[in-house]
Amino acid sequence: LPPAKPGAPATGLEMLARVIASEAQAATSRSDSPFAPLYSAAPPARPGAALAGEPSGIEPPEPRPDWAVELGRFEDEATAVARLAEVKLGHVETLADAAPEIDVIRGRTGTPLYRVRFTGLEPEYATQACAALRATGRGCVATAPGT
Repeated sequence: LPPAKPGAPATGLEMLARVIASEAQAATSRSDSPFAPLYSAAPPARPGAALAGEPSGIEPPEPRPDWAVELGRFEDEATAVARLAEVKLGHVETLADAAPEIDVIRGRTGTPLYRVRFTGLEPEYATQACAALRATGRGCVATAPGT
């Protein structure tokens, strides 16, 4: 933060920065500060991480399917968020386990577009979800991996 003018009252952001700085200085691995784990000397081990040469005992996760359901590309971020929320709240059963995404991509003229989609679907679930959405008058495209 830039230095405050002498005699000026501290802003909320300045006071927050001071509190965090004092907690960081006080936090050690032996401290009872709630911030102590953030400032320990060694980073915590990742779950499932094994020492070199030792088997972890944890199986790698199954790869997620790569099909997606694209709901559209929008010039306005608020419209993209509204579209995503509308479909998510519509309780389309085949999208229950899919990951909602909004990606910023470039349109033909180079302008940013907000692509709304649900990813991580099996091909049959993607086509079923699009059929359900089309039945309610919503546009949708089931896309294969890499498209």
